[in-house]
Amino acid sequence: MDFNIEYIGIVAAILTTSGFAPQVYKSLKTKAVEGVSLSQLRDAAAMVNQRYAGQALNQVKERILREMREARSQIDSYLEDSLDLASKALDQEGVCHEMDQEERT
Repeated sequence: MDFNIEYIGIVAAILTTSGFAPQVYKSLKTKAVEGVSLSQLRDAAAMVNQRYAGQALNQVKERILREMREARSQIDSYLEDSLDLASKALDQEGVCHEMDQEERT
């Protein structure tokens, strides 16, 4: 299991941005911005400007979609590794519990 700090940063950025997206969508749909704070808008604008400055909108869209697909794949891999570890830990605990039961009898 190779955890690269850059991947974790990308995943965090995408999750943060995707967590903000429903608020923006709702605001666009309802024409009301009560659910979005000024600091959230500033943070989102700064992130977009930093990551995508100088690129055409179509390029930005393609890059975001590509990064989301890559992040999804990486998250799936991390989740699978986590489930394997949990399974092994629970199996090991079951073995330990069985050994404790045998020692008591």
